[in-house]
Amino acid sequence: MVGALSALLVAAAACSGANGDGFKHDKQEDDSGNAPPHDGAFVNPDSPASTDGGAHDGIAPSADTGAADTTMHDSAPPPPPPPPPPPPDAGTVTSADGFGASRTACINKINALRATDTAVTLAPLTLMNTTTTNSCVDEQANNDQAKMSAHYSFINNDPSCTWGSPMGWAQDECETGYGTSPAGIEMCLQDMWDESLKPHCLGCVGCTAFGGACPDCDYSGSLGYECGHYVNMSAPYFTQVACGFAGAAPSSSSGWSVQNFE
Repeated sequence: MVGALSALLVAAAACSGANGDGFKHDKQEDDSGNAPPHDGAFVNPDSPASTDGGAHDGIAPSADTGAADTTMHDSAPPPPPPPPPPPPDAGTVTSADGFGASRTACINKINALRATDTAVTLAPLTLMNTTTTNSCVDEQANNDQAKMSAHYSFINNDPSCTWGSPMGWAQDECETGYGTSPAGIEMCLQDMWDESLKPHCLGCVGCTAFGGACPDCDYSGSLGYECGHYVNMSAPYFTQVACGFAGAAPSSSSGWSVQNFE
């Protein structure tokens, strides 16, 4: 399945947006169209300290004379560290709009991907799952799809679905091609995360600057590789996400969806 993605970041009065290969613009601008995945996000660069897992030589005292035994002995390597705990599972999310299964897939996939980051330890996000929030982000997705204009509602505050983060907020959007079924949402989110593998997105891994302003992190696509989706998904300063869907019911073939981060 080939789908189109778009991402926006708001810091104070500015935001960056992408559609297709994407572009960065002020909040007053709009972006639209269909294109392959793009955009990314930032990561905390505090990587864990390395450990010495190699063998060590030692000199053991002789059991017979007490003199030093000059025979060299290799110590056993330390046991491997335990695997990290799995990300918390949201369980079965229920929501009045009928997108409970898709919303479950949305939060669980995001947290599973954040748990794979090797540069930093990213805390799982909390799903904003209230009737008011879901209705608002659903309306954003429906408006954007109807206008065929990614982030139209986000840019124009029509409606505004922020809920008070001091760090600002960001939006990723899955456009034509992915649909709104759980499988489609998971595929879209995976494509967003895989932006970190692009040539001009390698610096986004471990980047803590708001908006992905790190060397070799082409957040808005000025070099041709947009990384903003990954940046938004892996940002250490976001703690929650709301997932919105267009349409009356989950569809495997149609429907746009948004992920709003705070």
